[in-house]
Amino acid sequence: MDYSLVAKDLTTEDIIKLLKESEQLKSLQEEFNELKNQLEWFKKQIFGKKSEKRKDITSPNIQLSLGEQFESKEEDLPKPEEKQTITYQRGKAKKKKIEEQVNDKGLRFDSNVEVKEVTLMPDEVKYLNESEYEIINTKEKCVLTQLPASYKVIKYIQPVVKLKQENKLISKQAELVFEKSYLDVSVISNLLVDKFLYHFPLYRQHQKMERAGIKLARAVLTNTVHKSADLLNLVYKAHLNSILSSQVLAMDEVPIKAGVNKNKNQMNKGYFWPIFGDKKEVAFPFDPSRQHKVVFEVLGRDFKGTLISDGYEAYTNYTKELESVEHAGCYSHTRRKFLEAESDEPELVNKALSYIRELYLIEKEIKGKESKKRQEIRGARSKQIVDEFFVWLRKISAEKALLPTNLFTKAVSYTLKREKTLRVFLSNPEVPIDTNYIEREIRSVVLGRKNWLFCTTEIGAEVAGKIYSLIATCKLLDINPYVYFVDVLQRVSSHPVSRIDELIPRNWKHKFKDELLVSEAENF
Repeated sequence: MDYSLVAKDLTTEDIIKLLKESEQLKSLQEEFNELKNQLEWFKKQIFGKKSEKRKDITSPNIQLSLGEQFESKEEDLPKPEEKQTITYQRGKAKKKKIEEQVNDKGLRFDSNVEVKEVTLMPDEVKYLNESEYEIINTKEKCVLTQLPASYKVIKYIQPVVKLKQENKLISKQAELVFEKSYLDVSVISNLLVDKFLYHFPLYRQHQKMERAGIKLARAVLTNTVHKSADLLNLVYKAHLNSILSSQVLAMDEVPIKAGVNKNKNQMNKGYFWPIFGDKKEVAFPFDPSRQHKVVFEVLGRDFKGTLISDGYEAYTNYTKELESVEHAGCYSHTRRKFLEAESDEPELVNKALSYIRELYLIEKEIKGKESKKRQEIRGARSKQIVDEFFVWLRKISAEKALLPTNLFTKAVSYTLKREKTLRVFLSNPEVPIDTNYIEREIRSVVLGRKNWLFCTTEIGAEVAGKIYSLIATCKLLDINPYVYFVDVLQRVSSHPVSRIDELIPRNWKHKFKDELLVSEAENF
């Protein structure tokens, strides 16, 4: 058919109409691609693998995972069993009475709880004869202590002694972290470790105590965690200052529900802003906002060095405003952008990933080597791969007429826009190729969030961030968080403020490893 003859019969109005229809068709195609990508994303979130690991298809030793080769068919699935009808009888359950022993106010325990008695005689009467003093009264104070998987009570016997010559009454008080508390330092330390390391919410810990025969108000546990964070506040600040003195920092942000929005009848959304220093230290400052100004508030304007981050513009703005800060990009986030485009352009994506894979193989090879050696290998081999990668991206961008909504186009645009930051690791051997190491620390927050769900207040979120910071750093430095808290909680009140940096995990490990303070529970 001769289309030129048809075109001659078209009027100007017909041509305008066809152009409009063409634009509408193009718009519908872009919308279709966008919806298709959203559908693929949701399917992956629900049914797909969460791991970012990919098999190297070029390897001859590739092996299928269990069940990978076969897909289950509907007729192969087992038929559901017939539902059983279950009836319930309403009525108030009778409360079981237990034999309780009440000591002091607020702490109750039954006869199943082991009790150890410790007599505290005043130091002044240690070297006196019995004829020189007399015990005129005895006070008792029960303090809850904890050993792994068990609760025990220490009963401090506190004789009130009268010195006859001085006509003076004296007694010795139990040395506790909090003066009027009923919790030993062992319990306090376990509260912190169980909640923020093992993600065991306080209400479950309270249930655990009740099953062990301990009666204690649940609010006591919450208040104890808050008071512990207040006691450790100066230690946390010194820890944060130590991180900010690093030459290379990594930073990210992770959402957390914190505080109740009474107008919307829902939880507010806040953020932890984890920062990772070059001395294996990490901190989790909290802020209710994700605005760009938070980066300036957390890092300040005195930081000098390299900041590694993802592509969030807040970090870009920070490094642009401060000439003393160099911005380094993350190849892991770059890789994810291409992975998202795999369904649109599988061949192009595979080519892009092959370049990034080569860079990671080199990083694996030079891991643990001296800085000078890493610098040499990166300059000789990694630089060539990076150069070829960006040349190829520009070539593909010019040759392929892909729609702006195409995910591969977006991945290319994302990468080219950050070329300068993605080259920083080539000139600085101390700069990692990605921020995966800080994301591994973020997992503890995400796991905790799945268990305790939210922080009731923003103050509670700040408390969580401080404890998370100390526990995560202890893990990085191979310190037992429980041992650390038992020692530092007893030491911090009397420790000179001018030397508070001795109590941060990195310094504490070397300063006090041979003179640890322990709990009275260790003597049971």
